[in-house]
Amino acid sequence: MFDLLAVPEDRILAIRAIASGLSSGMTVALSTHVNSDGDGCGSEAALSRLLFHRGVSCRIVNPTPWPVMFRFLLGGPVQDFSDHGAAALRDPDVNALLVVDISDVKRLGNLADVVREMTVPRFCIDHHIPSDEPPASVIFADTRASATGELVFDLAQVLGLPIDMETATALYIAILTDTGGF
Repeated sequence: MFDLLAVPEDRILAIRAIASGLSSGMTVALSTHVNSDGDGCGSEAALSRLLFHRGVSCRIVNPTPWPVMFRFLLGGPVQDFSDHGAAALRDPDVNALLVVDISDVKRLGNLADVVREMTVPRFCIDHHIPSDEPPASVIFADTRASATGELVFDLAQVLGLPIDMETATALYIAILTDTGGF
């Protein structure tokens, strides 16, 4: 019987590569593209909640503010530091960067140069065609995915992380908005 929720082996390997670099006690900056959409915001919110269960603190640092329509996803472990700009990425408390929903560092707008200069581990989860200048060295990308939110769901499944109502809502927003309503 075919298991619709089974995570493909290539995704499992990529998820494990990212997970090995994100350990309890770390502070991770999350970012997505300029003029973030539901997939970017939903994926950031879901990751903030999921990684919280691993003891990882997340800070969202986007090049532009979250759209008002998605701000209901903020709160609890989902904290937006975007108004601090590049300073939030340069904060010595930040141990890693995880970029979602982009395949090219230039899509980070005014944060692109800072990201290029970062010496902390950089990770990316994305469903777009890879570019010549990715935003990270460890990349979990699959163009077969309908949205980055689908890949974040797979991450939760592989790592055995609980999906509560708020996380499910964030994942739903990510997938719904990028698929145009399934």
